[in-house]
Amino acid sequence: MIRAATVVLALLAVLASGCVARGGFALEPGDCVRTDEAGAGPGGLTDVTIVDCDEPHHLEVFHVFDLAPDQTEGEALVDAVREACLGDAFTDYVGVPEDESPLELLPLPPTADQLARGDTEVVCTLREPGGGTRTAPLRADAHALGVPS
Repeated sequence: MIRAATVVLALLAVLASGCVARGGFALEPGDCVRTDEAGAGPGGLTDVTIVDCDEPHHLEVFHVFDLAPDQTEGEALVDAVREACLGDAFTDYVGVPEDESPLELLPLPPTADQLARGDTEVVCTLREPGGGTRTAPLRADAHALGVPS
């Protein structure tokens, strides 16, 4: 099982460098997203399509929040995302704490250009282990994920 905490730390190293862009799309909790390249690639996550969660999708949004002015880079960004994406928001959405879930976390913080325009929104998304596709929502679906009761 790949722990979400491990994934968030690895991804934030890339994200904090400004290499991943959200491309100006607005996402909300419960949105299921199909990406052009099954997730963020070397050029970043720049094009997504919101689909019904019963259709094949790569990511599912479970939480959206704004960064404080002192949380936009470095360790402060990592801490803000870890706290907001791996705490109660994760447990409330999935139905189990992240350390009991096989799901991977892919946080999408704003790029430097977005921050310069005043966009401080971070989108917390989940995906299947290894980045596969899914044809059902992840919301409170611990049973379908094989998590013991």
